[in-house]
Formats: sequence, C-alpha cells, structure tokens
Amino acid sequence: MSWTGDFAESMALIDQALLNLFGEAIEVEGKEILAVLDEDLYKERAGRRNSIDYAEGVWHAGTVLICKLEDLGFRPEYGDRLIVDGHDWTVAECLQGEGLLEVTLEANES
Repeated sequence: MSWTGDFAESMALIDQALLNLFGEAIEVEGKEILAVLDEDLYKERAGRRNSIDYAEGVWHAGTVLICKLEDLGFRPEYGDRLIVDGHDWTVAECLQGEGLLEVTLEANES
C-alpha cells in the first residue's frame, strides 16, 4: 500500500474515533444515529463565504451534521429536506470522505 493510502486510512480511523468519542444519538429522518451537530464549524465556514442579505424579520440558522454514511443510509444532495431532531433543515452542501459525511444544513424562518 502507498504512503498516501496509509495516511488516508489513518485519517479515516481518527475521524471514526472522534465520532465515537463526541457523537451523540441524533434522530435524522426518523432514524436514531450516532452523529455530531457542529454549529461552530458552520459559522467558521459561513465566514469564508459571501454573506447573504436577509429581509428584516427572517431568521437564519445553520449547522453541520457529521455522521457515518452507513448509519444514515444515503448521501443527501443539495436542496434535500432533512428532519433532524424534529427541526426542518435544507441541505446546502454534502461532503463525503472515507465513509463519513459532513452535511451542511440551513434553515430560514420568519
């Protein structure tokens, strides 16, 4: 196996270990899975993008759902609607690597 393959496998193991350590039971689309909801990561990433102007009285929220693809059972696509712990979210982005998903979720309400 190449060095890069060993490195990728090592990083995947670290990611899995962190998920096991910091993850909690979260309900996604009616199914309880081990996952992390990370609002700080969302804010960090949102700071790098262009800011979006919202009309007065419109509330905006975002978070990043980190979970195993195997546990979720599907890879969400941009624009998909997900119910996470009873809250309605829209998928803004979904990154996949070594069996883990990072799903950026956003919601707007007035």
